[in-house]
Amino acid sequence: MCWARSSNSGRVVSDFGIAALVSLRQIILPCYCPCGAPGYVLCPECKRACDGPPWHAEGAAPALNVVVSARVADNSLVSAPLFPVYVLGAYTGRLRAAVLAAKNGRQWAVLNLLARSLAPALSELMRPDSGAGEAFLLPVPSRPENLLRRGEDQVLALARLLARETGSGLAPLRLLSRGMSGRGKRSRERRANRHGSMRVFFLPRVDKTRSLWVVLVDDVLTTGATLAEAHRVLTKAGVNVVGAVCLAASLTGLENPAREDYSSDTSHKR
Repeated sequence: MCWARSSNSGRVVSDFGIAALVSLRQIILPCYCPCGAPGYVLCPECKRACDGPPWHAEGAAPALNVVVSARVADNSLVSAPLFPVYVLGAYTGRLRAAVLAAKNGRQWAVLNLLARSLAPALSELMRPDSGAGEAFLLPVPSRPENLLRRGEDQVLALARLLARETGSGLAPLRLLSRGMSGRGKRSRERRANRHGSMRVFFLPRVDKTRSLWVVLVDDVLTTGATLAEAHRVLTKAGVNVVGAVCLAASLTGLENPAREDYSSDTSHKR
């Protein structure tokens, strides 16, 4: 074949060059979707499962719901969530694989795509008619052993990516944790375990007389005990919590038909 004699020679050579570079990159620096599909940060199926839109999850987090009234007639209690929480979906299937790749696999490109999908939730929380002032993003603290194992703070990285996507700022304060693990514990045990595990540290030169509004950022919502403890210590310190955003919710009460499981699909397995 002689490309020089073709009327579309420039485009053919260009397409050939791009294809060659992509193939060379895949050989030198192989890229795999968390599901195993080669050549993708997120393959089309996984991207569709992680694209959102974000939806409410606070109602299914026991630690975030408090009793607001009692009905004597039917001897029941009425509860309401402390604040709204948005997630991309249930912590299962393709979304779970993507979150784990970002958390434990240090795949920053995956985390960037997840942050882009989660960003609309911040716009919803920070609406002008919400009554909140200028809200800052505040990542919840990771346990010290997780930071040592991963070498990075993925929740802080997520907050920074969300700040870049939305033009928001990081809060001029930090939450410090003494690292109590809630793995394997039930909701009430997690709540008791988390109580008193955090404290608020204001960065230097912060005007504490000014009202601060924050949106909490976390990776996975389980029972809500971590977010509830963060809300408790922040409220005690005079900081207003607008809501929270998480990548996923590992709650059996959350079901989304669009988030299909790929465990039986072996076509992309390496």
